Amino acid sequence: MFQPKWQFNAHKDASNSTNSQTSGDVERGTPFNRDSDSSKLGQLIGSLPHELLAEVFSWCCPTYENRNFRVPPYSVLDLSHVCSYWREVALHSPHLWTHLRLTVDSYYIGCLDKPSQLLKLWLSHAQNCPLVVDIDFHEHPRLQSPENILRSVKSFISTAVENKASIDSENMELRAALVTTASRGVRFHRISEKYSWANPSARSDRPFPGSVQIHINKYANIVYGLEGHSDLGPYLTHLDLRDAYNHVLFSVEECQIVLSNFPRLEHCAMRLGRSAGADVETINTLYSLRTLFLVWQGVVDIGPLLDSIIAPALQQLELDGLLPAPNFPVERTWDYLLQFLRRSTPPLRIIALNNMDCHSLDLLGFLAVCRGVKHMTLENCSLGEEIIQPFLEGRYTHHAQALHALMGLEFLALVSCDIFDFVNLLRSVSMNVLLFEKTRLETLYIFDCGYIPQDIMTALEELPLKKFGASFVQQATE
Repeated sequence: MFQPKWQFNAHKDASNSTNSQTSGDVERGTPFNRDSDSSKLGQLIGSLPHELLAEVFSWCCPTYENRNFRVPPYSVLDLSHVCSYWREVALHSPHLWTHLRLTVDSYYIGCLDKPSQLLKLWLSHAQNCPLVVDIDFHEHPRLQSPENILRSVKSFISTAVENKASIDSENMELRAALVTTASRGVRFHRISEKYSWANPSARSDRPFPGSVQIHINKYANIVYGLEGHSDLGPYLTHLDLRDAYNHVLFSVEECQIVLSNFPRLEHCAMRLGRSAGADVETINTLYSLRTLFLVWQGVVDIGPLLDSIIAPALQQLELDGLLPAPNFPVERTWDYLLQFLRRSTPPLRIIALNNMDCHSLDLLGFLAVCRGVKHMTLENCSLGEEIIQPFLEGRYTHHAQALHALMGLEFLALVSCDIFDFVNLLRSVSMNVLLFEKTRLETLYIFDCGYIPQDIMTALEELPLKKFGASFVQQATE
């Protein structure tokens, strides 16, 4: 049982008048007389002014500034039921009503009734203070339902608008996110639904006075894909269907359907494992898409998927998978990515390529199109003679635009790459100090790309880079 550090002494020491203490004095380690001292403690607290008692209450209640404060979610209600004075203070202190956390057992009939009543109560007492509401929906653990909670989300939004006159509903935006996860030994995949209703110009930790923000989370079992979520089209902005154990795999055609259903996507990540080789029927223009991550397995060709997308706002692109072998002599490169970039003309700034033959990808052509790239990572990639030799020989005529893009890089990482004539390339680069003075490169990482002689290592460490030394690892010895 918890023992308070300071306890009230109910006994008076009459033998020492100079050090006598009243029954209300505080003394360390003395027994607490529950019968007599509880009432006196209550009298002391009850005599506190309204403002001071409200400040004490604020240390017992979560607020929008401290949403994860580990106290019972309805602490302010508990405080308001102690006595009439505490009730008056609690009900007339709006800053105690700025955060509400609700739990909804969505498999019960009438599951929204009590949460809706609590929301109305908090809306009425928050007055002109901001209110941030966090709602967690719980599904029955054995329920494999593909249904989403959009209708329930809109019900909470309607309650807020109807009971808070200060809400500027025209400037509020509903955004949704779907993230797929899977665990070993689990038959059904779980999909996390996240909804946020707020003014897009406001932050959750700095809401506007009198405003309301509602954040809703739900974890549900799904049997397949995005069944039951197509009606999220006008609201879905974040979609991540990559799970840790590669259980969730989509075909190229399914990915095309997904992208056509959610035109407002800003972030999209998918893993592909099947391909039927169907022709592109429609082209989806995703005006808001800023990040695109595509991972594929085996012999899947994502080319038709890229052919079906236009992303004029794309800023970050990550591709992870083996490219299909070109059909020589008809095809010498896999030009789907290059055509996608030419068609979209995006302000691409970050590119990450994994497990690719950069010659088949036409990396030089890609860099010539995307000259604004600042951050490039190549992992488990092959940089063959066709790419490296022109730079070793100083033949930049046909690759001037690609060289211009390389000169503009601020971050370059090469991880476990197979690089043609790696040592001579490093030697050439390390000796060309003037080249580095003209570039914007600040960070260079090279891991597991081959043997690095000590003289080259020393020369590279002396280059004018902000981040280099300890990040440059020598992996091999002669």
